[in-house]
Amino acid sequence: MNILFIKTSSLGDVVHNLPVINDILQFANIRENINFDWCVEKSFSDIVRLHPKIRNICEVNLRSWKKNIISSQTWKAFFSFKQQLQSEQYDYIIDTQGLLKSAILAKLANGKKYSYDKTSIRESIAANFYDFNYFVDTQLHAVNRNRLLVANVFDYNNNSDFQNTLNSPDYGIKNHLTKHQNQNLTWLQNKNSQNKKIITFLTATSRDDKLWANENWISLGNHFSQDGFFIVLPAGSNAERQRAEQLSQQIPNSLVAPPLDLQTLAILLNSSTATIGVDTGLTHLSLALEIPTIAIYTATNPQLTGVFGRGKFANVGNIGQIPTPTEILQIFTQML
Repeated sequence: MNILFIKTSSLGDVVHNLPVINDILQFANIRENINFDWCVEKSFSDIVRLHPKIRNICEVNLRSWKKNIISSQTWKAFFSFKQQLQSEQYDYIIDTQGLLKSAILAKLANGKKYSYDKTSIRESIAANFYDFNYFVDTQLHAVNRNRLLVANVFDYNNNSDFQNTLNSPDYGIKNHLTKHQNQNLTWLQNKNSQNKKIITFLTATSRDDKLWANENWISLGNHFSQDGFFIVLPAGSNAERQRAEQLSQQIPNSLVAPPLDLQTLAILLNSSTATIGVDTGLTHLSLALEIPTIAIYTATNPQLTGVFGRGKFANVGNIGQIPTPTEILQIFTQML
């Protein structure tokens, strides 16, 4: 049996879709071998590769293609993607994203299409592109929206064993990643020569109003440093790196990580005692790896899209409710 998932972006959304694979393997009444393929934005494909049950990844590059729509290279890349997507006949094409762009991608693939109905999909026009549509409560957490859609497709949504797992999703990537625990971290091992326990600070996010003030990170970092931890600050863009360098200069026993790909970032998170981060996809990845995770919210409501998993976690703050370093320290102490 061949199953294709359509969940292209963003990083956190891709992470949120991972549990549906283990759900199908555990609860679906399927007695034949299952092949899982996934259509995802190229920049997030490393996240999908973390799951050991994925067979093929169809990389799409919509963000780049839209910027260069008249380029011959864009159309060459698109037709190559289309050829790969249509080379397989699928028994199930499941779009858990529910946007017009994802619906169009689903339409290109060969096989029956499944997604949300018009009342519960993110963009109602997209519901017209599928062969089968299901209602899933929009007030549920994003992880369980994905899981319940797929449960409806395979008719195990009323299974009591499945229902009992809704508060503890299995992302299916921790044990697979452990095999690569020490790869690509020599830069960290050289600096953390005393092998202190690591706390990863995820200070960067896509919007400035989601940031937590520098003085808060410095205060928190100093407390952890005094308690014998080593702080690692990943950073991507130049602006993020400059900010991380400013923080590291004022936090003893800390290090700004070199530029890292997503797989190496996952290895770093998996090597950490805990992660503390703002509203960003990497914070969700941390909890998917079952690392104790504290997520800080300043401009968004975590009720529907906060970190959510089977490990230890806390969503702290809300729109206009900015947590203090003291609050984070108290939660950390209780958690660990």
